[in-house]
Amino acid sequence: MTRRGWIRSGILAAITAMGLVLAGCSGGGGGMSSNDSGSPGAPALGPTVVDISLIAAKAPVSTASPVPAGGSAVPTADSGYRRPSEIRELGPEIAHVYMEIVKVSLMPAEEAFEGEGTEGDIDDGDHPEISMPPDKPRFVSIVPSSPVVIDLLQLENGKKLAGLLNRFDKVPSGTYDKIRVWYRNASVVLQDGSALRFLPAARSKFDIRFRKGLELVIPAAMATTPPEGWFNYFRVKLTVEGIKIKVVRVGRDWRGCRVILRPLIFAETVPPTVNSVTGTADQVQVGSRVRPVYGSFNVLPGGTADNVAVAFDDNTVWAWSDHMPAQSGRTVAVSNDNGARSLRNGAIVEVVGHLDPAGTVFQAEEIRMTFPNTVTGNVLDGWNEDHFFQLQLTGDMYEQVYPQPNWVTAYYDHAVAPFGALTRAAIVDGAVVTARGYPGAFGGVEAYWISVGP
Repeated sequence: MTRRGWIRSGILAAITAMGLVLAGCSGGGGGMSSNDSGSPGAPALGPTVVDISLIAAKAPVSTASPVPAGGSAVPTADSGYRRPSEIRELGPEIAHVYMEIVKVSLMPAEEAFEGEGTEGDIDDGDHPEISMPPDKPRFVSIVPSSPVVIDLLQLENGKKLAGLLNRFDKVPSGTYDKIRVWYRNASVVLQDGSALRFLPAARSKFDIRFRKGLELVIPAAMATTPPEGWFNYFRVKLTVEGIKIKVVRVGRDWRGCRVILRPLIFAETVPPTVNSVTGTADQVQVGSRVRPVYGSFNVLPGGTADNVAVAFDDNTVWAWSDHMPAQSGRTVAVSNDNGARSLRNGAIVEVVGHLDPAGTVFQAEEIRMTFPNTVTGNVLDGWNEDHFFQLQLTGDMYEQVYPQPNWVTAYYDHAVAPFGALTRAAIVDGAVVTARGYPGAFGGVEAYWISVGP
């Protein structure tokens, strides 16, 4: 067995043992030592990452009795809650329900649940300021460099909420059964494009309760410490089961109402716990760039860690990120064929998955990647007749951008929320553009992801 491209047998044994330990500890309450109270304490042995995804509810939810999370600590039955699809039925004018997420915290089990009885606690100011008190010592919080916008009516299933904010890194051991979300600018956009500001409830925050038996449990101790470049990877999903829109002062139409917006969201840990490795892609070999896609590459974790052989297939989920694995960065989900086409040597990747039965290849369930070259500037003279454009940087400096796979099929979007899709027609003289990709064969940037806007 060669060193390059394969995992040493000693590391394989360590990872396999760690995976078995984590699999037995991912359920609610399990995995704690006999003298551990379950309260978050010292960081678990080895880096621990918690990732949160946001999904839309699939099963119908009774408007009279929302799906319970277990026990009496969840919101009581309230006919004011409606499924996201029913919001449109209540008010056909409503097209979007936006919310800007400014902070997310993992909360230990002993912390009081605040998800009920706070909907009347509102700020009557037209532009209330968010007042976020300091975190309690056992909270684990992340704050994005800029607010993350979500649309409660048009959720992107599987969207990595924590990935958009920042990964929860080095999470202390213990049991977490709540997530606190701070937000601002809750607003509704009507079909005609006009926007309505909704009032913040509970001082611009709400708590999300984990479903009973599916709490997030970080073991107090691991049987092994993962090798350098590896992470213990815990996954949490948030399901939006309903939305409550409460009119506190009636106007002649939506524009004249004073309204409180409150989502009904539950969390659960997604078993089994897996592993992730972060580094630079090398020896990329793509067997097919059209579905069903498949291929392989090595991850170079850096330092003294061995290279990791990775395989991907049509079940692998892909995303591009602005800054990975930095503290924060915008992330967009892309199709399998776009992901496979965009993977080259030099990409910065985080691979989430598991070892194959032979214990030699890391099978990718998810691949998140950052392009090595990013340039931002103003478009100079629009499209060239050879289907590339130039960005004016500073002074007399400029950079040529070659869209990939070609100028029609490159991924174009807005650079500001809500990040809608664009086409090549958005590349006009003077537009501010950020292009992400690889060094061109003859200079410039071969860009797969192109955003327009300041």
